[in-house]
Amino acid sequence: MPQNNFPEQQNIRFSGSPVVGADGWFESTSIASRMMEEFGMYVAKIWVNENDIPDTVLELANFDVARLIPLYKEYKAQGGIAHMEADGQTLYEAWASSQLFLRKKFSVLMNEKMPMQSIGRLSRITLLESKGIIETIVPCLLSHISDTPELNRQHETISALIYDGSFGHAISLEYFLPDSQSIVFWDPWPDRSLLCVENNSAGVAAQAWRDEKRLWVLSCEEFTRILYAIILPTADLAGTVYGEYLDSLENLQKTDLFSFFNIHEIERLRASNDFVLIQCKSGGFHEFINISFLIDPSDFVHITTLELNCNCFAQGLSSIYFAADIAKSFLLTFEQENDSGQIIELLAGLIMQVWQKT
Repeated sequence: MPQNNFPEQQNIRFSGSPVVGADGWFESTSIASRMMEEFGMYVAKIWVNENDIPDTVLELANFDVARLIPLYKEYKAQGGIAHMEADGQTLYEAWASSQLFLRKKFSVLMNEKMPMQSIGRLSRITLLESKGIIETIVPCLLSHISDTPELNRQHETISALIYDGSFGHAISLEYFLPDSQSIVFWDPWPDRSLLCVENNSAGVAAQAWRDEKRLWVLSCEEFTRILYAIILPTADLAGTVYGEYLDSLENLQKTDLFSFFNIHEIERLRASNDFVLIQCKSGGFHEFINISFLIDPSDFVHITTLELNCNCFAQGLSSIYFAADIAKSFLLTFEQENDSGQIIELLAGLIMQVWQKT
């Protein structure tokens, strides 16, 4: 692990509230906003530490955080107040709550020179130099630039956790400005940003951006000094070595898997608000073979499934060879590692065992 300039510290917390009143809330926060914020803090600081969080595409798509409201009310009725501490969230809590509230997989890119802390059950984290992190996320921010001068804030949340050696804070990255090599960000702090020169000990000096409320701009070089971690949708990292491989259904339909086995769509089912399940059949032995693809609104495939009915193996050698061949082609099409040979050998042995028992 590279040396850093900060003391080793466990459980650095980010996004604590300013101590304005006895309860540490912003003065202008409405009652409704405070109720939602309190529930969010319960989920992030209590529930995620006591429960296994959903971590697959389908688990997250089918998860409804509102189902936790009765548990939250029971917790409060029993006098629970731990969630009200105005000290912010740990890295793990921030990642887990992002997944739960936005119902999709998130990944973490962490500055390897920052002090390490407990990451709990954080399933997707990569350690990089801060410059490498900035270089990785810039294409994500570039994709959010609008053709109009107005800021496009319709993209997915990309959160940045920052740390100057004494305090941790969380901001949302909005926009990359290539001419000045700087990043526009949104700071929830109600006054001047905590990244303004008078509010931090790292010497960075954020400037107001276009007189937009709570929007500030900071150079990429300055960001490298204080960047602790980035939390962003895993899908944003597709095509990088840090993301999960995703391909579009259109591209898959051009592969030999589709053409040779005459795979064709028979039905589309709404799996959730964000995902569609496409059910397909093969040209041969179609009554024994089911194929499905779970796609998002951008046509990217997240889950692929091949089901071989055991009755297929009772149709003779031709069906056995067909099942083995389509299974082999299926694996090769979606193979990401270099162990496909071992997988195929294992599969062939399994198919032969099933055939001998039918």
